Amino acid sequence: MSTLNQVAGAITIFSKYLDADTEFFEADHDVIYGPCQDTLKDITPQDKKKLNELGWHEDSEYDCWVSYC
Repeated sequence: MSTLNQVAGAITIFSKYLDADTEFFEADHDVIYGPCQDTLKDITPQDKKKLNELGWHEDSEYDCWVSYC
């Protein structure tokens, strides 16, 4: 299950690459959908690693970053 700190940490990283008015979170049952992978194509390897540590991963089925709750 995602913690508040994990979600807040991911938002901090995502916000470095997205306009503050961008809407990108959706949720369905037990998954939180984040930004589209194409939107974050300039993300650094360090930020990808940190997102993975926070429980987020790039999901090829949904073509976006996801976190399972």
